[in-house]
Amino acid sequence: MIAAGSFESGDGDPEHAVDGNTDTFWHSRWSHDEAQPPHFLVIDYSRPVDIAGLIYTARVDSENGHIKDYEVYLSDDAKEWGTPAARGRFSSDQPEATIRLPCPVTAR
Repeated sequence: MIAAGSFESGDGDPEHAVDGNTDTFWHSRWSHDEAQPPHFLVIDYSRPVDIAGLIYTARVDSENGHIKDYEVYLSDDAKEWGTPAARGRFSSDQPEATIRLPCPVTAR
């Protein structure tokens, strides 16, 4: 299951964040009542998986819509999130970045 605090229907659907296609992207709602930060994306695997990190790929066709500051939260039940497993800032000239967790975590 993929969910987002908001999304731009059509071009910015949440599913685009994990479809493996760098030509698609998730984007918070910008038309008709622009969504205000903080923005969030939830990826629920519905079963426990070992997570050591994730890869962020910036939007390739525009500077608009790039993530600047991030926090990564993990959960066993998709209800309790605790403290961030990772947080940081992406450089605006960074087309791709790997976020490595200090140690692998089992979460869903």
